[in-house]
Amino acid sequence: MHQFINHNDNTKIMKYTEQSHITTIKEVMDFAKYLVNELHVPIHPDDDFRHYVNLETGEDQFTPEEAAIGNRLMAECFDVCDKANRDIYDLMFPIIEQGIMNGIDLDYTGN
Repeated sequence: MHQFINHNDNTKIMKYTEQSHITTIKEVMDFAKYLVNELHVPIHPDDDFRHYVNLETGEDQFTPEEAAIGNRLMAECFDVCDKANRDIYDLMFPIIEQGIMNGIDLDYTGN
């Protein structure tokens, strides 16, 4: 079973695994909040998780397995938002902005 880990602090293990699914708008927002507030990843719904890079080390933020989980969950976020007639960008961007305003030093994607 693969889980996301924060490569800045290997003691933090992400709660999302291969068995996790996003099925509600609340879960879409919880996923975004977790990535931003706990893992300090400045997500963008269109970005591939394989392209997030730790700025301090230059290493990938996620392993290939973690990136696959993140990409699948983000696709599920899009599906949930489409079915609920909600805009994923309107839901996620305030979360990212709040993280930045709170002074979270967010790593950024290299691509």
